[in-house]
Order: sequence, then structure tokens, then C-alpha cells
Amino acid sequence: MRVISLAIVALFTATSAFAQEAEEAAAEPAMAEEAAPAAEPMAVSSSSDKMGLTAGLRLTWASPSQTIDFEGNSEDLPDGVSITAMVINLNLGYDLAMALPGLYVGADIPMVQMKQEFGGAEASNFGLGDLSVYAGYLAALNDMWKAGGQLRFKAATGAYKDLDPDQTAIGSGSNNIQVNGAVRGSFSGVNVYGDVGYLMTMANGEDDLMNPGDFIYADIAGGYQVNEMIEPRLHILFAQGSDAAYDGTSIDDTGAQWLGVSLDVNIKVDDMISAYVGWGTSMEGQGLNLPYGYVLSGKNTFNSLTAVTAGVQAAL
Repeated sequence: MRVISLAIVALFTATSAFAQEAEEAAAEPAMAEEAAPAAEPMAVSSSSDKMGLTAGLRLTWASPSQTIDFEGNSEDLPDGVSITAMVINLNLGYDLAMALPGLYVGADIPMVQMKQEFGGAEASNFGLGDLSVYAGYLAALNDMWKAGGQLRFKAATGAYKDLDPDQTAIGSGSNNIQVNGAVRGSFSGVNVYGDVGYLMTMANGEDDLMNPGDFIYADIAGGYQVNEMIEPRLHILFAQGSDAAYDGTSIDDTGAQWLGVSLDVNIKVDDMISAYVGWGTSMEGQGLNLPYGYVLSGKNTFNSLTAVTAGVQAAL
């Protein structure tokens, strides 16, 4: 039972739901692709025929089937225990190339559906999750490479306290500050993506004494441009979390860790619209914009083969 309890503590201390997503997941209006298993922004032209706006809608669904304990051992969920999560995320972005080429800002607005069953009892909730806003910069180094970074703030706007017995949390209860560096490369039909970052969480809970811990993370991906429309991509995803702390005292063996993979296909419909579909999920429903996917190895986390993401983006 310690396997189950530690994984559930990790889930509900750091977050509220299991749905994605870096994620990961930040939209970059200055780039045609983003290395994350969730949102895949398309290029925004700063020419006079476009406003520099992007709008995207992403659906992520997952149903964890395994827990992974603090020793890295995986175990199927017991009979009568199930967790399903769905996130519908609206992304809005704006290209600030007129002020500085490569500069952009944006926001993610997730609607979270969470449902849990434990021994015949059922709890669920649906509503606004944790909102986040970000600003980033991505500049061309030469004809093949771009580099930059992003700063993101996530607010604890999702419901996580004062819930009825038949309700689940749909927010982590903590604010996050997240910073990452990014590189993008393209040559001979091959595209490469790399993101490395740090996510800092602030104390959560009604008494503000519980801190779920910080994360370092990386997302390395490669894609091949089959033609002008289609690019399949493979992502290697890693995150390492520190132990949670209560009133400044660390709680041993509570830090989450995972090494995972995800697959997706980016489809360019035309110069204004792109779509994508993928296997793997994000941490967005948990209020964490971290890369996730299917976990190959890890601890204090959940895993699922049944996790899918699909979405569409438009440049306006």
C-alpha cells in the first residue's frame, strides 16, 4: 500500500490532475514547432497582412494505469481504483517582432476535467485550471540554428481547497515560476529541438506551509520533414523534482522523477493553420508545464499507455 500512498501523495501535493502536456507546454509564436508533447505553435508572420496573433486549442486525455513508488518499482492500480483526466487548453499568443525580432508573449487557459474512483466511491470536478502567462525570445543564430529562452508564471487559480467530499482538486494550489533555455535546428529535412529549464514552486495549502518541491527538466526531440505538410517527431523527456517540504522540513522520498518518451505528428494545413496529434501526455492538468510522456523509468509518479493529445493552431 505504500506504493499507492506515496504516489497519491506525490500527485496531490504537487498537483491536482494527471492530464500532459511540458511540456510542456509553451507556445512560441516565433517558431513553427515546439519540442513538447502538448502545444505545437506555428510560425507567425510579422508582415502587414497578419496581426501577429496566434490562437490554439489543445485536448489532452489520460487514464493512469500504474503507480511508480519512491524506489522506482511500478505496480498496476488496484481493482476499483481509477483516475481519468482531460484538459482543454486555450493558448493565446502575440508576436512582438515589431519591437524586437524573436520576442513574443502568451497565455495558457486550461479547463480541467478530473474523475477518481476508490473502492466504489467516486469524486469528480470540472472547471478552470491553473492559468499561466509567459514571455520569450527566440533569435536566429544562422540559417540553421535558433536559440532563446522563456519565462513563465503560473497562478494557483484552479480549485484545490474547500472542496465537497465528491469533488477533486483541479489545481495544484501553488504558484510556479519557470525559466528555460531553448535551441532549434533545421537541416536537410531534419529538425532538432532542445529545452532545458528550472521550475520553482511556492508553498501551497491552506496554511501555506507545504511546498511540493522544485524541478529541473529537459526535452530533446528530433523530427523529419516528410513533405511540406507532415513532420513526425520523437521526444525524450526528463524531469527531476526535489523532495516536498512542510514548514521548511524536507519529507524524505517524496521527490518525483521520470524519464519518458512521446511521439507526435505536426501537420501544416496552410500558411495560417497547423494541427498535431500525439501519443503521450503533459503535466498541465497538474498545474505543471513540464514534459512528460510515457515513463520508461522514474519514481513517485504515475504512468499510462492510454494518453493522447490533439490540437489545432491558427495565425491571425
